Amino acid sequence: ADRGVEGTMEPLTRPYTKALLKELQGPKTIWAYMLMMTEVPRPSHKLDGIRKRILEHVAVAMPQVHAKVDAAGNILLRKKATPGMEHLPGICIQGHLDMVTTKVDGLEFDFEK
Repeated sequence: ADRGVEGTMEPLTRPYTKALLKELQGPKTIWAYMLMMTEVPRPSHKLDGIRKRILEHVAVAMPQVHAKVDAAGNILLRKKATPGMEHLPGICIQGHLDMVTTKVDGLEFDFEK
């Protein structure tokens, strides 16, 4: 695996997103995951590709994280507390996998590849 972002497996696969990451200011880890999401078209109701990409990345780069997909297709990730922090409340972060797709007249683009 390509070790890139703060010791984790590099989530980016496309040269243009790798180049863009080098130019962005701020926390590279967050930008890398945001850019990873842009690499996989994911219109509503066609989320298998992004779901697979996230689960594969978590399995390789984050062995301490338990991942599962529920009946509705949501990805649930769980990580145990850092040692010494077990007494603190847990947190939940929620987001959407799909994106709003729009097409520019005269431009051919396959929103499923």
